[in-house]
Amino acid sequence: MPKRAVTPPIDDGAKYLTVVYPYPSRPNMEFESHRKLFVQWVAACIGSRYLRAFYHKPTVGRRDRRTWVCVHLCRRFSLVPR
Repeated sequence: MPKRAVTPPIDDGAKYLTVVYPYPSRPNMEFESHRKLFVQWVAACIGSRYLRAFYHKPTVGRRDRRTWVCVHLCRRFSLVPR
């Protein structure tokens, strides 16, 4: 059986952060008001110019009742202030 070709690394010019306890607490991203509050909260923490998108998978936190949100940031973002 032939080996599968090696997957090339993805360099999409982005960074990702995972938010484990987002605001509002236990958001339902089907509601526009919850999405807006979450984006405003993230923008207030890191700055709106770095935020590209966010991804929410509600089934991730079902077992331990946590909600996780993956935040997609541009490459220029740094946790260390310059």
